[in-house]
Amino acid sequence: MTQSNHTPGPWLFDEDHINVIIESGQTIAVRPDYSSLYSHSEEADMRLISAAPDLLDALETAMEWIKGWDVGFLFDDEWPADEAKICAAIAKAKGI
Repeated sequence: MTQSNHTPGPWLFDEDHINVIIESGQTIAVRPDYSSLYSHSEEADMRLISAAPDLLDALETAMEWIKGWDVGFLFDDEWPADEAKICAAIAKAKGI
């Protein structure tokens, strides 16, 4: 796996303040509205953001496993499109 320049995980979702923090307590993502009311989509967005480092790591790990498989195993006609989506997601996360 290649190393990204993002703030290392784990990132944690702080439900009380609807933000994402790292282990040191530093806030790295804040919901846009500081009112006491927040939407379910804001909460869902912050949960997704907090999972980002784990998702990137999982995709990179999966691609390493897949590269080691026998090519004959990849018989599914949809695999090339799925592989392209995985590679595009990794590239988007890394800004490449």
